Amino acid sequence: MTNRLEAEFVFRDRYPERSEIYERFDTESATLRAAGAAQLDRPYGAHPRARFDLFPGQSGKGLVVFVHGGYWQSHNKERYSFVAAPFLRDGSSVALVGYPLAPEVGIATMIIHIGAAIAAIFDALHRSGIAPSGWVLTGHSAGGHLAASAAPALPASVMPLSGLVPISGLFDLSPLLGTSVNHLLKMDTDMAKSASPLEYPAAETQLIAIVGSAETKEYLRQSSAMVDKYQAADRHGSALVTLPGENHYSILLELLQPRSIISGIVSKVLSGACEKVNNA
Repeated sequence: MTNRLEAEFVFRDRYPERSEIYERFDTESATLRAAGAAQLDRPYGAHPRARFDLFPGQSGKGLVVFVHGGYWQSHNKERYSFVAAPFLRDGSSVALVGYPLAPEVGIATMIIHIGAAIAAIFDALHRSGIAPSGWVLTGHSAGGHLAASAAPALPASVMPLSGLVPISGLFDLSPLLGTSVNHLLKMDTDMAKSASPLEYPAAETQLIAIVGSAETKEYLRQSSAMVDKYQAADRHGSALVTLPGENHYSILLELLQPRSIISGIVSKVLSGACEKVNNA
Protein backbone atom coordinates (compact mmCIF):
# COMPACT_ATOMS: atom_id res chain seq x y z
CA MET A 1 0.00 0.00 0.00
CA THR A 2 1.40 3.38 -1.00
CA ASN A 3 1.54 6.03 1.70
CA ARG A 4 -0.76 8.92 0.80
CA LEU A 5 2.07 11.37 1.44
CA GLU A 6 4.57 9.66 -0.89
CA ALA A 7 3.80 12.07 -3.74
CA GLU A 8 4.29 15.05 -1.43
CA PHE A 9 7.95 14.18 -0.96
CA VAL A 10 8.97 11.92 -3.87
CA PHE A 11 8.24 14.03 -6.92
CA ARG A 12 11.00 13.63 -9.50
CA ASP A 13 8.37 12.69 -12.09
CA ARG A 14 6.30 15.73 -11.20
CA TYR A 15 9.12 18.01 -12.37
CA PRO A 16 10.61 16.51 -15.57
CA GLU A 17 13.01 19.46 -15.86
CA ARG A 18 14.86 18.19 -12.78
CA SER A 19 17.75 16.59 -14.71
CA GLU A 20 18.35 19.68 -16.82
CA ILE A 21 18.32 21.86 -13.73
CA TYR A 22 20.92 19.67 -12.03
CA GLU A 23 23.09 19.92 -15.14
CA ARG A 24 22.84 23.70 -14.92
CA PHE A 25 23.81 23.57 -11.25
CA ASP A 26 26.87 21.49 -12.09
CA THR A 27 27.96 23.70 -14.99
CA GLU A 28 27.58 26.98 -13.11
CA SER A 29 29.27 25.56 -10.02
CA ALA A 30 32.24 24.17 -11.96
CA THR A 31 32.77 27.57 -13.56
CA LEU A 32 32.80 29.35 -10.22
CA ARG A 33 35.10 26.81 -8.61
CA ALA A 34 37.51 27.00 -11.54
CA ALA A 35 37.94 30.72 -10.93
CA GLY A 36 40.34 29.81 -8.14
CA ALA A 37 39.02 32.16 -5.46
CA ALA A 38 37.83 29.46 -3.05
CA GLN A 39 39.52 27.60 -0.22
CA LEU A 40 38.22 24.13 -1.04
CA ASP A 41 37.63 21.04 1.10
CA ARG A 42 38.70 22.52 4.40
CA PRO A 43 38.24 19.84 7.10
CA TYR A 44 36.21 20.45 10.23
CA GLY A 45 36.07 16.82 11.39
CA ALA A 46 37.43 13.33 10.81
CA HIS A 47 34.80 12.11 8.36
CA PRO A 48 35.75 12.45 4.65
CA ARG A 49 32.61 14.50 4.03
CA ALA A 50 33.21 16.79 7.01
CA ARG A 51 34.56 19.53 4.76
CA PHE A 52 33.54 23.03 3.78
CA ASP A 53 34.38 25.31 0.87
CA LEU A 54 35.05 28.94 1.71
CA PHE A 55 34.80 31.75 -0.82
CA PRO A 56 36.41 34.64 1.08
CA GLY A 57 34.96 38.10 0.68
CA GLN A 58 35.81 41.44 2.21
CA SER A 59 36.25 42.13 5.90
CA GLY A 60 33.33 44.16 7.19
CA LYS A 61 30.93 42.52 4.74
CA GLY A 62 28.54 39.66 5.42
CA LEU A 63 28.90 35.89 5.58
CA VAL A 64 26.46 33.45 4.00
CA VAL A 65 26.62 29.80 5.11
CA PHE A 66 24.76 27.39 2.80
CA VAL A 67 23.84 23.75 3.53
CA HIS A 68 22.99 21.56 0.53
CA GLY A 69 19.98 19.25 0.27
CA GLY A 70 19.45 15.73 -1.05
CA TYR A 71 17.07 14.24 1.55
CA TRP A 72 20.02 13.69 3.92
CA GLN A 73 21.26 10.86 1.69
CA SER A 74 22.64 12.31 -1.56
CA HIS A 75 24.26 15.32 -3.27
CA ASN A 76 27.34 17.25 -2.20
CA LYS A 77 28.50 20.82 -1.63
CA GLU A 78 30.28 20.94 -5.01
CA ARG A 79 27.01 20.86 -6.95
CA TYR A 80 25.83 24.03 -5.19
CA SER A 81 28.88 26.30 -5.46
CA PHE A 82 26.91 28.49 -7.86
CA VAL A 83 24.75 29.86 -5.04
CA ALA A 84 27.78 31.86 -3.89
CA ALA A 85 27.94 34.03 -7.03
CA PRO A 86 25.48 36.85 -6.17
CA PHE A 87 26.83 37.25 -2.66
CA LEU A 88 30.45 37.34 -3.78
CA ARG A 89 29.58 40.20 -6.11
CA ASP A 90 28.43 42.16 -3.05
CA GLY A 91 31.71 41.45 -1.24
CA SER A 92 30.28 38.89 1.17
CA SER A 93 32.05 35.69 2.11
CA VAL A 94 30.26 32.41 1.35
CA ALA A 95 30.78 28.97 2.87
CA LEU A 96 29.24 25.74 1.58
CA VAL A 97 29.03 22.89 4.08
CA GLY A 98 29.46 19.18 3.41
CA TYR A 99 28.38 16.55 5.92
CA PRO A 100 28.11 12.73 6.21
CA LEU A 101 24.95 11.16 4.84
CA ALA A 102 22.46 8.40 5.59
CA PRO A 103 22.53 5.50 6.02
CA GLU A 104 26.06 5.87 7.41
CA VAL A 105 24.90 8.38 10.02
CA GLY A 106 21.56 9.54 11.35
CA ILE A 107 20.07 13.02 11.11
CA ALA A 108 21.00 13.88 14.70
CA THR A 109 24.66 13.34 13.82
CA MET A 110 24.31 15.53 10.73
CA ILE A 111 22.95 18.38 12.86
CA ILE A 112 25.99 18.13 15.13
CA HIS A 113 28.23 18.31 12.06
CA ILE A 114 26.59 21.53 10.88
CA GLY A 115 27.33 23.21 14.21
CA ALA A 116 30.95 22.04 14.10
CA ALA A 117 31.30 23.29 10.52
CA ILE A 118 30.02 26.74 11.43
CA ALA A 119 32.53 27.06 14.26
CA ALA A 120 35.32 26.02 11.87
CA ILE A 121 34.17 28.52 9.24
CA PHE A 122 34.40 31.40 11.70
CA ASP A 123 37.83 30.22 12.78
CA ALA A 124 38.97 30.12 9.14
CA LEU A 125 37.67 33.65 8.55
CA HIS A 126 39.47 34.89 11.66
CA ARG A 127 42.72 33.31 10.51
CA SER A 128 42.27 34.99 7.13
CA GLY A 129 41.78 38.39 8.76
CA ILE A 130 38.14 38.62 7.72
CA ALA A 131 35.64 39.96 10.25
CA PRO A 132 32.07 39.60 8.95
CA SER A 133 29.58 42.33 9.76
CA GLY A 134 26.84 39.74 10.20
CA TRP A 135 25.87 36.36 8.88
CA VAL A 136 22.99 34.37 7.47
CA LEU A 137 22.47 30.62 7.73
CA THR A 138 20.61 29.14 4.78
CA GLY A 139 20.13 25.87 2.95
CA HIS A 140 17.89 24.11 0.47
CA SER A 141 15.44 21.28 1.19
CA ALA A 142 17.12 18.94 3.69
CA GLY A 143 19.80 21.62 3.95
CA GLY A 144 17.12 24.07 5.05
CA HIS A 145 16.12 21.54 7.69
CA LEU A 146 19.70 21.15 8.93
CA ALA A 147 20.20 24.90 9.03
CA ALA A 148 16.99 25.39 11.03
CA SER A 149 17.94 22.50 13.34
CA ALA A 150 21.42 23.85 14.06
CA ALA A 151 20.37 27.48 14.56
CA PRO A 152 18.89 27.23 18.10
CA ALA A 153 22.11 25.77 19.54
CA LEU A 154 24.98 27.42 17.67
CA PRO A 155 28.49 27.22 19.16
CA ALA A 156 29.29 30.01 21.61
CA SER A 157 32.36 30.87 19.54
CA VAL A 158 30.33 32.32 16.65
CA MET A 159 28.74 35.75 16.44
CA PRO A 160 24.96 36.18 16.83
CA LEU A 161 23.02 35.04 13.78
CA SER A 162 21.58 37.87 11.69
CA GLY A 163 18.93 35.66 10.13
CA LEU A 164 17.88 32.15 9.23
CA VAL A 165 16.75 31.78 5.60
CA PRO A 166 15.72 28.21 4.72
CA ILE A 167 14.76 27.61 1.09
CA SER A 168 12.17 24.89 0.42
CA GLY A 169 12.92 23.48 3.84
CA LEU A 170 11.53 20.55 5.81
CA PHE A 171 10.68 21.19 9.43
CA ASP A 172 8.30 18.37 10.41
CA LEU A 173 9.77 14.94 9.68
CA SER A 174 6.92 12.82 11.02
CA PRO A 175 5.06 12.77 7.66
CA LEU A 176 8.13 11.13 6.10
CA LEU A 177 7.88 7.99 8.24
CA GLY A 178 5.73 5.98 5.87
CA THR A 179 7.38 7.18 2.67
CA SER A 180 10.29 5.77 0.69
CA VAL A 181 12.42 8.72 1.83
CA ASN A 182 12.67 7.00 5.21
CA HIS A 183 14.05 3.71 3.86
CA LEU A 184 17.65 4.82 4.39
CA LEU A 185 16.97 7.26 7.23
CA LYS A 186 15.32 4.52 9.33
CA MET A 187 13.54 6.98 11.60
CA ASP A 188 10.94 5.90 14.10
CA THR A 189 8.30 8.18 15.62
CA ASP A 190 10.54 9.47 18.42
CA MET A 191 13.50 10.05 16.10
CA ALA A 192 11.38 11.99 13.62
CA LYS A 193 9.96 14.20 16.36
CA SER A 194 13.37 14.89 17.94
CA ALA A 195 14.79 15.85 14.53
CA SER A 196 11.96 18.24 13.63
CA PRO A 197 12.75 21.97 14.03
CA LEU A 198 9.06 22.66 14.58
CA GLU A 199 9.55 20.90 17.92
CA TYR A 200 12.54 23.07 18.92
CA PRO A 201 12.54 26.45 20.64
CA ALA A 202 12.82 29.24 18.08
CA ALA A 203 16.38 30.43 17.54
CA GLU A 204 17.19 33.94 18.74
CA THR A 205 16.91 35.44 15.28
CA GLN A 206 14.44 36.19 12.53
CA LEU A 207 13.41 33.45 10.12
CA ILE A 208 12.49 34.11 6.52
CA ALA A 209 11.26 30.91 4.90
CA ILE A 210 11.35 30.91 1.10
CA VAL A 211 9.29 28.41 -0.90
CA GLY A 212 8.06 28.10 -4.48
CA SER A 213 4.36 28.40 -5.28
CA ALA A 214 4.61 25.25 -7.46
CA GLU A 215 5.90 23.06 -4.63
CA THR A 216 3.78 20.39 -2.99
CA LYS A 217 1.21 21.18 -0.33
CA GLU A 218 3.39 19.62 2.36
CA TYR A 219 6.36 21.84 1.59
CA LEU A 220 4.12 24.90 1.54
CA ARG A 221 2.51 23.86 4.84
CA GLN A 222 5.78 23.26 6.62
CA SER A 223 7.33 26.59 5.62
CA SER A 224 4.19 28.41 6.72
CA ALA A 225 4.12 26.55 10.04
CA MET A 226 7.76 27.38 10.72
CA VAL A 227 7.17 31.09 10.14
CA ASP A 228 4.11 30.97 12.41
CA LYS A 229 6.28 29.48 15.13
CA TYR A 230 8.89 32.23 14.89
CA GLN A 231 6.30 34.98 14.73
CA ALA A 232 4.56 33.56 17.79
CA ALA A 233 7.93 33.69 19.58
CA ASP A 234 8.24 37.40 18.69
CA ARG A 235 11.15 36.89 16.32
CA HIS A 236 10.48 40.17 14.57
CA GLY A 237 11.09 40.27 10.84
CA SER A 238 10.12 36.62 10.38
CA ALA A 239 8.15 36.10 7.19
CA LEU A 240 7.07 33.64 4.52
CA VAL A 241 8.16 34.45 0.97
CA THR A 242 6.47 32.47 -1.82
CA LEU A 243 8.12 32.74 -5.23
CA PRO A 244 5.52 32.54 -8.03
CA GLY A 245 5.92 29.63 -10.43
CA GLU A 246 9.03 28.17 -8.80
CA ASN A 247 9.19 24.49 -7.88
CA HIS A 248 11.47 22.51 -5.60
CA TYR A 249 14.24 22.32 -8.20
CA SER A 250 13.89 25.57 -10.12
CA ILE A 251 13.84 27.78 -7.05
CA LEU A 252 17.63 27.88 -6.66
CA LEU A 253 18.07 28.96 -10.28
CA GLU A 254 16.42 32.19 -9.16
CA LEU A 255 19.78 33.05 -7.58
CA LEU A 256 21.24 33.34 -11.08
CA GLN A 257 18.80 36.09 -12.07
CA PRO A 258 20.25 39.62 -12.33
CA ARG A 259 17.79 40.85 -9.69
CA SER A 260 17.44 37.75 -7.57
CA ILE A 261 14.72 37.96 -4.93
CA ILE A 262 16.51 35.40 -2.75
CA SER A 263 19.87 37.18 -2.79
CA GLY A 264 18.06 40.47 -2.20
CA ILE A 265 16.42 39.08 0.93
CA VAL A 266 19.71 37.74 2.25
CA SER A 267 21.45 41.03 1.52
CA LYS A 268 18.77 42.97 3.40
CA VAL A 269 19.14 40.68 6.41
CA LEU A 270 22.91 41.14 6.34
CA SER A 271 22.60 44.92 6.11
CA GLY A 272 20.07 45.10 8.92
CA ALA A 273 17.36 46.41 6.60
CA CYS A 274 15.06 43.63 7.84
CA GLU A 275 13.96 44.03 11.43
CA LYS A 276 15.65 41.51 13.69
CA VAL A 277 15.49 40.49 17.33
CA ASN A 278 18.01 41.51 19.94
CA ASN A 279 20.52 38.68 20.26
CA ALA A 280 22.19 40.09 23.32
